Amino acid sequence: MASESQSAAGVVEDCHVDVVVVGAGLAGLTAARLLRRFGARAVVVEARDRLGGRCHTDEFPAAPELGLPEPCPVEEGCNYLHGCDEDHPLFLLAHRLGLPTAVCPGDVGCQYSGWESVEVAEWRDASRGGELIPLEEVLDAVYILKQAVCGLGVLYPPTAPGSEASAGGAGETLADGLDRAMAAVLERRVKAGRRAEATLTEREEALLRSIRGRFFGYVAPCRQMPARGIAAGMQDDSYRDIFEDVDWPHSDGNMVPLTLRMIIWKLSLLRTVGPRRWPKQPTIQARIGWSWGRASARSSTSWPKAWRST
Repeated sequence: MASESQSAAGVVEDCHVDVVVVGAGLAGLTAARLLRRFGARAVVVEARDRLGGRCHTDEFPAAPELGLPEPCPVEEGCNYLHGCDEDHPLFLLAHRLGLPTAVCPGDVGCQYSGWESVEVAEWRDASRGGELIPLEEVLDAVYILKQAVCGLGVLYPPTAPGSEASAGGAGETLADGLDRAMAAVLERRVKAGRRAEATLTEREEALLRSIRGRFFGYVAPCRQMPARGIAAGMQDDSYRDIFEDVDWPHSDGNMVPLTLRMIIWKLSLLRTVGPRRWPKQPTIQARIGWSWGRASARSSTSWPKAWRST
């Protein structure tokens, strides 16, 4: 931050540098470190009064009435390292700095029901006094959303360069697109006898709103993202097949029971571990594979006995 060149007013005085790095987030600080290592003179400028960018730990105040007797740290962003192994640069950096690391049970697996999985949680209905929502209901909401996402490529087909303005759905947001796709999914489920109504219940609406925000909200609010931005990556015929399959996910005989069993195992593991740390080097031999419309699993975990789920 060129603190040695700062005046009492906090303004950087005249100095001669080779490179000015804008932003003291992880990328900016890493760039400045590498520049310095190769002999360049660099200065980092930052608008905030702290380092770290979106990596920031705040403090939630104590709330005894909510079961929180003491203040607790709250991560406001960038709080997970995904795919950690011996080649992960941030994982290696944490090791070099002596920072403790732990494996998150929700991160055991691949993309589906893996990183930051909304399914690996206890969902409660605030309108019913905090009643626990059955996992099957949560998973069904996840499937509705995933099937709707698959439908974005159908609702927003590719357009020729420069013709987006005249194409159908021009200017529609991701929220608009997901609403259209979910309406089609629900209508098909009714016709197939999978549900009684083509409208969402109040609980389903609340679940889907929260899950949708978790899936996409880390980028931007769904009403600020263009529908075609996500649709562009959903043009494969396999996504169309899922969107138009009235029996999905039940048409894949193993998907629902396999996913339920996996999530129940993870929840059990979380309850077993509680606030304790994982062993320094657990051996994970569980492999959960998932692609749009298909799931597979091979599980033979070798956690130390004290950490193994029953």
